[in-house]
Amino acid sequence: MKTEIQKICDILKHSFEKNAWHGPAVMEVLMDIDESIVNKKINTTHSIIELVGHMTAWRTFVTKNLLGNESFEVNEEMNFSASESWLPTVNSLQDSQ
Repeated sequence: MKTEIQKICDILKHSFEKNAWHGPAVMEVLMDIDESIVNKKINTTHSIIELVGHMTAWRTFVTKNLLGNESFEVNEEMNFSASESWLPTVNSLQDSQ
């Protein structure tokens, strides 16, 4: 029988990779995005690539804190990073998984 922690880990894994209970998982959605639009913004919104960087920064924040590094902070540069390279940005998000 699975423990509650194992169940939560499974839900998080599926929500990120595939077979999510809520519909397409994060990586399924990101793999379908045309790279030509990842830097585009509508008015004052963040671009897709900035949002992926934002997700990575806060996932890293949570991981570092869970591992005991309570002094780790997400600075402005990390929060909505201005990367223009799509594949490395997606790879960083995957690495945070």
